[in-house]
Amino acid sequence: QLLFGVHARCGSDLSGDTLDRRHHRMIQLLNHLCRRVGFDEPVTSIQVNFNTDYDVHRHPNNHGDSLIIGFGDFDGGALWINGKGVGKCLEIFHEPRRFDGVDFHATIPFAGFRVTAVFYCAGGLRPRAPVFRLPEADRAFAATLGFQIPGINDNLADDEATLEHRALFRYEVSKRAYAKRHELHHLKNGSKPTAKPAIPRKFRRPRPPPRPPPGSP
Repeated sequence: QLLFGVHARCGSDLSGDTLDRRHHRMIQLLNHLCRRVGFDEPVTSIQVNFNTDYDVHRHPNNHGDSLIIGFGDFDGGALWINGKGVGKCLEIFHEPRRFDGVDFHATIPFAGFRVTAVFYCAGGLRPRAPVFRLPEADRAFAATLGFQIPGINDNLADDEATLEHRALFRYEVSKRAYAKRHELHHLKNGSKPTAKPAIPRKFRRPRPPPRPPPGSP
């Protein structure tokens, strides 16, 4: 797997694969191909996958549509996408296909050698998001490779469905991360994990005195 352009997880720098000079000509050709097939969305990142078989997932932080093209020699390997609650398969072998990465999607099982190139606009492109801390030198360098890094005044509107997906995604990630930290804490200390972390004793409310039994003086 190779990632070219803006690193989607941090957004403040370019990926290591982008800085490798051996990849520069390939990146330019991929971006040229993307424009030749009529894809007019801003492209900040390209992910090239080799024989990857992704389970059902989604990318709530992506902006706009993505584009996928399949290469190689394989049978099967279509893109399954659940758009607006309706599942469908898109054949991608030498066929550029647009799809919304916010929707759930997955790889149909395949046999052979399968390569895919996915063009997309990385998430976090908002006025206070990390991607706008991308140095001007890196932004200019990315432009020479064919990337279109939106500026801070560019209008990248988010519809309500995208915002809702993003909020749910962040909630699930934070909840799972907290549960994992809680589990690791107990494993490290040799204690048994509980349903929720125990409140330290010094912060607990004092217990009320026991009530006298009925009939007692």
